[in-house]
Amino acid sequence: VEARKNEIKQVLLNLFRNSFEAAGDAGTICIETDMVEEGGKPLARIRFMDDGCGILDKDPSNIFLPFYSSKLGKDTNLGLGLSVSYGIISKYNGSIEVKNREAGGCEFTILLPGVPCEPGERD
Repeated sequence: VEARKNEIKQVLLNLFRNSFEAAGDAGTICIETDMVEEGGKPLARIRFMDDGCGILDKDPSNIFLPFYSSKLGKDTNLGLGLSVSYGIISKYNGSIEVKNREAGGCEFTILLPGVPCEPGERD
């Protein structure tokens, strides 16, 4: 993926924080990464899954709106983390989606255009 690592780091840390808060002390968080192909083009896929409370809104994609928060009673939460994350991923022609999981919790899927590289090649 060609992107500024600090911006991608911000997105990933935000998703980690949200998953930790949703899953609680006894919860489970699973992160999967792989490469997929769409329209003949490589895409890096990152999936965050947790078994927390899920998203109670009828339209889970509302969580990407600025100042939207499902964390009622949390004074320090401005509801900007996922909106900023959405903007960063969009900046790199990627997508970020969320859905509630049938077993409980939610799943975020990030897709970013991939750049072909040799195994073991690193930035």
